[in-house]
Amino acid sequence: PLALLVIDKFYNTKKFRYLIILSLNIPLSFFSGHFQISLYFLAGAILFIMLRGLAAKTIHNTFYIILSTVVGTLLSLPQILSSMELYSNSVRSELFQLGEAIPFQYLITIISPDFFGNPVTRNDWFGHYAEWAGFIGILPLFLAIFAIIKFKVQSFDKAQDRSSKFKVIIGFFTALGFISLILAVNSPLSSALVSLKIPVLSTSALSRIIVLFSFSFAVLAGFGFDRLVREIRGVGDVRGIKELIIVFALSGLFFVSVWLLLYFGNIYPVEWLIVAKRNFILPTALFIGGAVVVFIAIKNKRFIILLAFYFLLLTSFDAFRFASKWMPFDPAQLVYPEVPIIEAIKKNIGNSRIYGNLGAEVTTYYGFPSLEGYDPLYIGRYGEFIRGAANGEFLKGERSVVK
Repeated sequence: PLALLVIDKFYNTKKFRYLIILSLNIPLSFFSGHFQISLYFLAGAILFIMLRGLAAKTIHNTFYIILSTVVGTLLSLPQILSSMELYSNSVRSELFQLGEAIPFQYLITIISPDFFGNPVTRNDWFGHYAEWAGFIGILPLFLAIFAIIKFKVQSFDKAQDRSSKFKVIIGFFTALGFISLILAVNSPLSSALVSLKIPVLSTSALSRIIVLFSFSFAVLAGFGFDRLVREIRGVGDVRGIKELIIVFALSGLFFVSVWLLLYFGNIYPVEWLIVAKRNFILPTALFIGGAVVVFIAIKNKRFIILLAFYFLLLTSFDAFRFASKWMPFDPAQLVYPEVPIIEAIKKNIGNSRIYGNLGAEVTTYYGFPSLEGYDPLYIGRYGEFIRGAANGEFLKGERSVVK
């Protein structure tokens, strides 16, 4: 978000400080520790630069932005080069994931994230919850769809956009969102991309590009909310209200169809259907509540403030519930208790290394120099040595952990 903001700010103001912020923002991403996501971030920023440059029709400003991006990439080289060295010596560099794309039926979790259960409550029965999550909230999703439809049906009026900038930005995030979604799901395109054996992208879950879909649609939700309020206030025409009703009607038809499948379709075993039904109640209730509040505001414009509070508070509640359920917090002493073996290692480790059934989560927390390193990028020869020590046979290392 910061990178795209300062790129847009520079095109509008030509102020040098935005170039500095962009140059510093790029290494902040690469130093954060997830190389694959940083590549997606950089690719998205470059695409935005290209689009804004074409729209602004100013070559010299685009040149400064590109130069700032190059400087930021150079500042990231201490991390990038060392990551490339570590990656080339790891087991992960030789293992390609052809089956990590998101199945099409899993996209229902964009509306109901726990439709197939939740790993924390131990009732999940399908999918990779962390890798495939694209949920931004049912109300923001509706607003994003509304923004896309309004953008396609009729342009935003001159009083709002003052130029073609808003149309360019909405078009960019719409394209980025759908392209990311197409690459994330199981399709011939995603399979072809993985089969190219591109380092990092083909050896990690390509489905993680779903994060760009989530981000793009979250941005579009802001434009959708702005447009929704303008339509209700009467800035738009009667056709806009009709389009709004059509969007709600089609969305309502989707919810009805899913409930009919859950009750009469026999699509899953009974124990799975119980989980799906229970976890589809909240998204349905939020959608119905949103529809009711919108139509109340249409009938009486004084209730627009009610609309704003409903969307803000309920979206915050929905997002917080989703996040806190997936990442619950407990007292540190319950997760990392002081036990004699840990205290003994602290006193005696010195400059030695340890290996045992601990895992990077424990060794990193206590600062122990473990032999296996961080699980996806441990040195391949360590894995061969440990596996060979079991019975003397040469075996390649495991994919993610040293066993």
